[in-house]
Amino acid sequence: MHIVVFPGWYPSNVDRLSGDFIQRHMYAIAQNCRVSVVVPIKDSSIKKKKIVTSRKDNLTQIYYYYPSLVSIKWIDNLLSFIRYNYYCVKTVKSLSKVEKIAIAQLYVLQKNFLIGFLLKKIYNIPYVVSEQSTLYINGGFEQMNWLKKAAYTWVFRNSHSYHAVSAYLLKALKTKMHLNKEGVIIPNVVDSNLFYYNKDLTSEQVIFAHVSNMVYQKNAEGMLQAFAEVKKIKTNFVLNLVGPMPESVYDLINQLNLSEHVIIWNERMYNEVAEILQQSDVFVFFTRYETFGCVIIEANACGLPVIVSDLEVTRELISDQLNGVLVQSENVEDLSKKILFMMNNLQNFDPLAISLETKRRFNYTVIGNLFYNWFNQQIN
Repeated sequence: MHIVVFPGWYPSNVDRLSGDFIQRHMYAIAQNCRVSVVVPIKDSSIKKKKIVTSRKDNLTQIYYYYPSLVSIKWIDNLLSFIRYNYYCVKTVKSLSKVEKIAIAQLYVLQKNFLIGFLLKKIYNIPYVVSEQSTLYINGGFEQMNWLKKAAYTWVFRNSHSYHAVSAYLLKALKTKMHLNKEGVIIPNVVDSNLFYYNKDLTSEQVIFAHVSNMVYQKNAEGMLQAFAEVKKIKTNFVLNLVGPMPESVYDLINQLNLSEHVIIWNERMYNEVAEILQQSDVFVFFTRYETFGCVIIEANACGLPVIVSDLEVTRELISDQLNGVLVQSENVEDLSKKILFMMNNLQNFDPLAISLETKRRFNYTVIGNLFYNWFNQQIN
């Protein structure tokens, strides 16, 4: 079975972290299918088009890097959209000569929203849609102009099927676009070759960790305020802070007198993040909203119980008092209490059991099989 994928986000030379979770899904799918990922992307740093192709086992990734053509933004965006779809159709034509394409997957709607229609009309290739964008849960979908909103809705309604990474997101998609057909839930995958229980250090301090891009959604500021409250009662803690660090976070750490308790790692490679988690005790994720929460299962895979906002979506991943504890979202006082609870009761959590159960639920084989079964259902 040959699957061709058009992701809205994907790691590239322009942004190496964009959509890395989508790429991990591709690794999972490629265990059972031949997968071609097509990634046309505008790169303002180059003067002429560049094609980069990488192949590993069943996975082929085809990048088209193309430059901006004009300085007028709306014209450049229009030309970029046209070029994007041209490269996609051109690639499908080339791939079809070698092997029949069973199905196309549009993964996170962006410039790719039109390509499913084009492939259906030109090559009679069915398409499915996969989503894990926060657009549908943070009010972004409602704020889109009516034409774009109608286009996205049309794409979903005319797809063979659609997929979301959580029941929470699936319900949002179905409700907001009034979809009559049922979709499927296939969660994100955790790379257990990197994220596994391997804590070999003991310390009198409790080592907390937080990994995010530090944007409003993640509420790192509220988390730091909670640690400042904890410091008034207990001081034997350290917080590993991993991610791009805005000045506002630096300033808040100093204002709250937390500099002796916070280790700033800045942005790190994927394997480095795993190593930092493996040498931590507890993960803190005071997020305001999520469609899944990859860092939750990555922390759990390293054996860390997670203190996480009590949201409909996080309850799909965390069983309170088993692999973490739930905290009222945006309630700093409640978070400080839960941090203190963890410091006093960490011995009640079994890190190896947490790690093994996470690996069982979210490994490449399990997730790859779910995708394979879903694709087969659409073809049949």
